[in-house]
Amino acid sequence: MPLLVSISSLKGGVGKTSVTLGLASAALAADMRVLVVDMDPHGDASTGLAVEDGGTDVGTMLSRPKKFTLSEEIVPSGWNALAEKAVMERQLQNEAEDFAEDDEEPDTEDPAEDAVDTAEGSAIDADSRAEEDGESNYDELDEGYEYVTEDTSAVEVEYEDETANPDLDTDSVDEHQELTNPAGSRCGSVDVVRGSAATTGLESLTLKKALPRLRQLLDGEVEDYDLVLIDCPPTLGRLTSMAWAASDRVISIAEPSLFSVAGTERTLRAIARFEQNSEYSVGAASVVINKVQDNNPEHNYRIEEMTTLFGELVAAPSLPEFESFQRIQGSAYPVHFWPEPAAQDFAQKLTDLLEGLLN
Repeated sequence: MPLLVSISSLKGGVGKTSVTLGLASAALAADMRVLVVDMDPHGDASTGLAVEDGGTDVGTMLSRPKKFTLSEEIVPSGWNALAEKAVMERQLQNEAEDFAEDDEEPDTEDPAEDAVDTAEGSAIDADSRAEEDGESNYDELDEGYEYVTEDTSAVEVEYEDETANPDLDTDSVDEHQELTNPAGSRCGSVDVVRGSAATTGLESLTLKKALPRLRQLLDGEVEDYDLVLIDCPPTLGRLTSMAWAASDRVISIAEPSLFSVAGTERTLRAIARFEQNSEYSVGAASVVINKVQDNNPEHNYRIEEMTTLFGELVAAPSLPEFESFQRIQGSAYPVHFWPEPAAQDFAQKLTDLLEGLLN
């Protein structure tokens, strides 16, 4: 079963969707299969994931949950082509390195002398056979080369026929597949349940009717994924409550400011009330501090304040203010695949954050 994580904030502008996309990028770079459920009526996560039209949006599905099957409405992210290219390049690099290692042999003699000896020997043998047969033997050599080529092809065809044979020992086939598809060659992917303004209509539902809907929609449909990220709206309403009811963990996004500290307190209190007043339990909660500026006294003070208030709930590392991140998201591009070296330090922090949350 995948880990289901809601990414929330009761204050707008703290980078909730940006963190969702950053974690999705980290998971994709780690060759994980990720599903992003865009519960925010603005649908910004869907836009940032380069989703083309297709699949029914989550608001429509949750309005009439019995009419839809989630797996039939999921759409792939435009990011997936980048992951496939990266895996192919990695495989080619590994094959090149293996070939280079196999091709390396210690030289024990002078290669120039070996080349001369070989050439002289070949010439003598060719002349001897030509005198015996009364004609040149080069045509014979060409025929021999042609024969070897045809024979090799026959062996390859025979091997393919054997692997297609239903009576073949499956263990040997599996062993062959392991050798030709080594660990690390798996390709990650990001799929999306599209967001839309249609989700706003769900806010009028009673809490009793609303809470189980997303959980029921996901049930039995997400087993093939490693991680499910639910991007919540920046409010505490029916949409956020539905997401919490379906999740194993809730992440509250905060920035190092007075208002965000207060918003994080409200979020954590809301989670506690949610668990007290419903049958659903959030397995774990975390606070991720975002948009941190180096050497900013106010930021340092607020980080220390949140660490004191929320203790071990504060996840590490905090995420720095990264000016190019907005441009990267504007390009609908995963930060881990962005070609500029400056992006890699930020990408590594997202990777470290994801590892900490998963562990």
